[in-house]
Amino acid sequence: MTRQDDTHNQHPDNPTLTVAADVAFVVFAPQPASGPSSGSDALGSSGSDSGTLQTVPTWYEQAEAIVDREDQEQRRQRDRAAVFGAQRAVLRHTRSSPHLPPLDPTPDAGVQAETWQDGRLELQNAGESGAGGGRLLLHAREAGSSALPPHLDVSIPPIPESSSPWGLDDVRRVHRSIYNRPNVISIHLTNPLPTSPESADGETRSNPRRTVSSSRALNLVRLRSSTLACGIGGTSTATPGFAASYRGVHSGTTLLLVAFSSSEEAEQWYAQLRALSALPLRHARRHRRLSLRILDLHEHCVASATNHPAEGHSSLHSSTHETSKGSGYAAMKRMIKAGWAKRDRICIELTLDAIAFARTCWAQADESGTPFWGESLDLDDVPEFSEARLELYRLHRGRPTAFATVQLALVSDFGAQRDERYPIVALRSDAVIGELRLIALYSEVVIQRRDVYDLCVFDGERGADLVHHLGLTGRLDQAYDLTSRVGLANGHIADWLKRMITIEAQGGGSTLFRSNTPLSKLLEATMRLTCGEFLRRSLGRTVAQLIASDDTASVHAMVQACWDEAYVERAFQAVSDITTATKKGRNCDTEQSPRFYFMVVTLIAGIPSPAVQRRFTLLAKALHALAFFTDPDAVNDPDLASLSVFMKNNRESMVDYLMSVTTPLDQYHAPTRSPIYSQVAARLSSLDRWQAEMIPTMTDVGAVDISADLAMLFEGLYRRTVQPLRLPQPQQQGEDEDKDRAQALSQLLEKVHSGVVRDEIPHRPR
Repeated sequence: MTRQDDTHNQHPDNPTLTVAADVAFVVFAPQPASGPSSGSDALGSSGSDSGTLQTVPTWYEQAEAIVDREDQEQRRQRDRAAVFGAQRAVLRHTRSSPHLPPLDPTPDAGVQAETWQDGRLELQNAGESGAGGGRLLLHAREAGSSALPPHLDVSIPPIPESSSPWGLDDVRRVHRSIYNRPNVISIHLTNPLPTSPESADGETRSNPRRTVSSSRALNLVRLRSSTLACGIGGTSTATPGFAASYRGVHSGTTLLLVAFSSSEEAEQWYAQLRALSALPLRHARRHRRLSLRILDLHEHCVASATNHPAEGHSSLHSSTHETSKGSGYAAMKRMIKAGWAKRDRICIELTLDAIAFARTCWAQADESGTPFWGESLDLDDVPEFSEARLELYRLHRGRPTAFATVQLALVSDFGAQRDERYPIVALRSDAVIGELRLIALYSEVVIQRRDVYDLCVFDGERGADLVHHLGLTGRLDQAYDLTSRVGLANGHIADWLKRMITIEAQGGGSTLFRSNTPLSKLLEATMRLTCGEFLRRSLGRTVAQLIASDDTASVHAMVQACWDEAYVERAFQAVSDITTATKKGRNCDTEQSPRFYFMVVTLIAGIPSPAVQRRFTLLAKALHALAFFTDPDAVNDPDLASLSVFMKNNRESMVDYLMSVTTPLDQYHAPTRSPIYSQVAARLSSLDRWQAEMIPTMTDVGAVDISADLAMLFEGLYRRTVQPLRLPQPQQQGEDEDKDRAQALSQLLEKVHSGVVRDEIPHRPR
């Protein structure tokens, strides 16, 4: 839990405010190597074209969930015995095994990689805004004692004198799949003193207001990855520009990984650390987002892959993957054995410039012979990169081994999402061995001043009408989450939803709260942001039981237990405040669907097995039938026959449940805000307006980069607007105002887009 202690050991006008949180942490710091290292804490090198050698403790957590646990000492002995054979294989293959210790570590490349340990992160600010400086302390809890010297002590100079030891892009969220831990934040710290004279010459610290380079920003998760590409001893094996960034990590810098106990606490510290960072001077920021939905893959032979490539893919041409070894027979000898897609357990890892950013779960083909994931990898803040790939891993003797890759050709796009087939290229033979079906959406914008994005057109009832029309015409597709975050941050979301309920109720009511209306889509996006705690309290235990159990006969009991828990938590404040405006005389407050049951996937770490997915489907269908009072018809559904008794017995409780959802709580007390809220607000007030807009805004749904969301939303609306906006309205008062708002929005979108284009054009020197 985050807590605050006030100590007045400084000037009374500038007291020291302390905020602390219990965390788990890992520190990657420069450590001179005294000899060959062993075990799982080594980072290695490779002399191959693009190979890697290193070990990462957290990667075993995924593999050990699939294979039987082996004795750790036996595993180390097997590693030592296989090291020479693996090194010989490195000379033959384009990729090397990622889990062997280095043969010849160099002093400059030694990195101390510790395992996760419990500790306490403490931030001491001189004054509420931190303008007087402060300290970032990390205490390790060893042997049950917390009264030990700090494990890490970083001084934060006052604002007028110097800059923070970390930059804006040095604080990033880490995808939960990387360490099998949620709520992880990485902090790239600049050490007070360089570790060696060579590193002192290499580090340029003369400019206190430095702008963090993209190569350094990419190093936030470089040291933990199972696909870490690095060169040691003068051999650089990564993409252009990698060698400098690699030296930057190992010379005078420290990488700190911190895992918080809750997402709320992680978001608060994320905003606080970014607020205390060294902010760049006034210049246009670029913001990038990447969303991948991995669907399935299909295997095919080399001949069909090279001579008859699949149609429709946009990633690579067939000529790119034709073998360059000069002999088709030699390529066939290096081919992966047929049937790998049916036989192997496969994991897919997203890498940007050879740095892992996210992974899927391990999947194996079912009876159809097609591995399926259906998993989404969403990155809201992507650093600059030059190459994006998907690395395919399979388990070989209980170890994850890379065997194929998929190159992604990403172009900024705001259009409709569609699935495409990308060729899978074997690492050993450069031959196409299959196709990966996925949906990729990459967006990049230039962020301007926040006052450019005028939100006055969305104020009041007419503004809600405009939002509803944008959703009705499809202009908000793929942007409902953005719209909801912007509305929550600016206080418009409640007015929008109330007005949209009235619009759809007046339109007949038959489509109210159905899944394809603007109201339902915006409401679902809002619930995803605000109702996580409700989902955990009402469905979390049932979801865990469904995942852990293989007993199909107990589904009925589990569904009943799930409903009992949900019924206890039926007081749903986030929805009750926004679903009270319905058409008079129409019983619409019992027509809404509990759409939060279809968002249980947010409680699942990875995609469950097909059997578990079927149970979730049955649960959702039964509750959906009860919510729409169609259970008499659903009883005849063969899939729901086993739940007919459950639906008959819980019809009255569903009516009471839905009525309680639309009834505000009598005694609702807002939760106590963390002291970080006031400290971030004070920090923003002490900064220049341009710099303050770079800091995330603290909201009830976490830290929100409003400027980035506005830039994404407005650019997306501009790209999807192919004709002037016209709002269809009956001949009533306010029609002229609607036309004016539509015209104002069109002009605003054109103005924002034109400003972005001008900022992207470099100025020629006179």
